[in-house]
Amino acid sequence: MDLHPLVTTARDLQPLIRQHLVEGEHRARLTPAVVTAVGQAGLFRAYAPREVGGLEVSPSVLLAVIEAVSVADPAVGWYIANSLPTCLAVAAVAEKERGQLFAEPDRNFGYSGAQVGQAVPTEGGYRVSGQWPVVTGCEDAKWCGLSGIVTEGNTPRLINGFPDSRMFFIRTVDLEIVPTWKDAAAMRGTGSNQVRVHDMFVPEGLAYSPAKPVRIDRPAFRLPLALLFAPMAAAVACGVLRTALESAVESLSTKVSTFSGQTLREQAPTQELIAQSSAALRAARAGLFAATDAVWEVALRCSGAAAPKG
Repeated sequence: MDLHPLVTTARDLQPLIRQHLVEGEHRARLTPAVVTAVGQAGLFRAYAPREVGGLEVSPSVLLAVIEAVSVADPAVGWYIANSLPTCLAVAAVAEKERGQLFAEPDRNFGYSGAQVGQAVPTEGGYRVSGQWPVVTGCEDAKWCGLSGIVTEGNTPRLINGFPDSRMFFIRTVDLEIVPTWKDAAAMRGTGSNQVRVHDMFVPEGLAYSPAKPVRIDRPAFRLPLALLFAPMAAAVACGVLRTALESAVESLSTKVSTFSGQTLREQAPTQELIAQSSAALRAARAGLFAATDAVWEVALRCSGAAAPKG
C-alpha cells in the first residue's frame, strides 16, 4: 500500500504543497498551482470509475495518499476527501451525465453532506433550494454535490419509511458562493465557503440516491458512501499529527536547558513523551488501516473479486 505509485506521487508533491501552504492560508483556498498539480496527478479522481478516467484505487491506498499530502497541508487532503462522494456516486449515474461531471477529469468536486437542501419533484427532475454552510473547494470546482431531502407538500417524501435523501449535482456557476471562510481559525486553505441556490432545476439523472442501482457494478461502488468517505478525515488527522510530532522533535533538539546544559531532546522525560506520542500515532494509524482493510476484504469477497497486488 505505502509502495503504491499513487502514494509515491503524493509524497513527491509535498515540496510544492509546502511551498504554497502560507499563500493558501492567506487566500482561504488552495493556490492554482497546487490545485492543478494535484488534479493532474489524478488524486481528485482516485476513487472514480475507470470509465471516466478514474484510478479506482483501494481504500487503504487512498488513505495513504491523503495522509501523505496532509503531512504538507491538510487542506489538500480535505480537497481530495471531499471529491470522493461524487467519484463513488457517479457509478449510479447514466453515461451521459457521467460525461458531464467528468468532462474535466482533473477537477476537484465541492461537497456537502449536510441535508439542508429541499427538492420539490417536477417533470424530469427537481426544483432545488438550500443554503449549505461549508462546501470545501467550491471556488475551484466545476460541480458540487449537495445533499438534501425530497419534499412533497412541505413534508419529506418517504422511501421504505425513511426520508428520500439525495445528492444533487449542480454546476458551480449556478450557485451563489458566499465567502465566509477567510476568518476560519483552522484549515483556512480548504476554501469551505457557504453556497446557496434557489429553485434550481436538477434533472433526475443528476440526483443521486443510494436507492438507485449501480450501473458500474464493482466492489467500491456497492459500499455505502459514508463507509468509504468517513475514514478519510482520520487520514488527514494522521498527516497533521505526523507533522506536529516531527516539528516538536526538531524544535526540542534546538532548545537547551539552562540547568543541565542538555537539549530538551536529550532529557529522559522528553524522550519518554515523544516515544509515547509516536507509539500512540502509529497504533491509531495501524488501527485505521486494519479496519479499512477488513471492510474492503469483505467487499471483495462478497463480489468474488481478488485483492489487487500492491
